[in-house]
Amino acid sequence: MELEPGISVVEAEPYGRGGEVLVHSGAETTASELGKLISAGLARFDAQARNVREHIRRGEREGIEWVPAIPVTDPGRRR
Repeated sequence: MELEPGISVVEAEPYGRGGEVLVHSGAETTASELGKLISAGLARFDAQARNVREHIRRGEREGIEWVPAIPVTDPGRRR
């Protein structure tokens, strides 16, 4: 999806591979308009309760592998 320059409030998909634009405003947005934009985005946001273990299992089943931006040199035990 291509957006014109500006500010967007995006709801990411569960694994951060994409998302849905909830609201978008042009680059000339004022501070008071920005507050309204964020409030409108939050009103459209549908937060889902997540079970962390199930989230990880589902990601593994879907073949999603998380790679940290900073390499882990001493992983220790899995948390």
